[in-house]
Amino acid sequence: MSKKIAIIGAGVSGVNLASRLSSNGFEVTVFEKARGPGGRASSRRFSDGDKTYTIDHGAQYIDVETKEFQTLINELEQAGIVDKFTKLGTQNTYVPVPAMNAFTKYLMSNINSKYEVQVHHVIKKDDLNFLYDDKGNRLGGFDLVISTAPPKQTAELFRGYEKFEFLSKVEMKVHFAVMLISSKNFDFGFSEMNVQDSMLNWIGINSQKPKRDKTLGIILHTNFKWSLENAEMDRVEITNLALKELEIQTGFKDENPIYLACHRWLYGRTLEPLNTDFIFDKENSLACCGDYMLGDNIEAAFLSSSRLADQLIKNSY
Repeated sequence: MSKKIAIIGAGVSGVNLASRLSSNGFEVTVFEKARGPGGRASSRRFSDGDKTYTIDHGAQYIDVETKEFQTLINELEQAGIVDKFTKLGTQNTYVPVPAMNAFTKYLMSNINSKYEVQVHHVIKKDDLNFLYDDKGNRLGGFDLVISTAPPKQTAELFRGYEKFEFLSKVEMKVHFAVMLISSKNFDFGFSEMNVQDSMLNWIGINSQKPKRDKTLGIILHTNFKWSLENAEMDRVEITNLALKELEIQTGFKDENPIYLACHRWLYGRTLEPLNTDFIFDKENSLACCGDYMLGDNIEAAFLSSSRLADQLIKNSY
């Protein structure tokens, strides 16, 4: 009988892990609090009744440095899921098409998933770990539970288990993403721009990425220091400040955009990677992995989850 594994989180780590384990005979269920897969490799959809617009508001690109990751990227490129892209300061970069979440959607094909379900805690009884939501409803029993949530959330999920307690002290960078879709035509002269000495650290033109709708889409990322100091500021105020800075930096202004929103990434990036592939508490049948183990990007998430999958497959858990 195959082992039943619960994976908490459908970001890059979760979906890569689910794909690897499922294809090797494990019975996998993915639990995700959002409406679909992606995590920080997400895209926001908006419909005005006549047209649906999409804009990437988290991770913007996939940078590839290792042969291990390149193998998957080559498969995705052949399947039409990613396109090669030239961006600032990198040599080997790709963009999922037609939106960032195409990458995770592809990996989640045929995986048993439960969306809009937030796992609150885990209780071990006999030989199984049982998952519960915040109302105390039991979500099922599993031979192994793996969290791909950010470190502080993983520590809370696995509270009472000593091996994971230190994760509550792992610091993550908060930042905001302001999304704007405009009916205006404007030549920025760039597809992305790093910003210095500003509340913003990056301006990107989403509509200039491959196979995107040509309606002007702009994404603004705040810098981490400013974001930490203003983490609880009203989103409308943050949005207005970001738009003023956009005008200062580029001259662009739109007082009546098609779409305007601000999203807070509470667990944006880790300050210091843990420099370990994953954590596996075999005695209690719990594990965790994620980008914060090895870095702060999509490749780090892939490598951490792949190495946990390798161990589980090799030892048949």
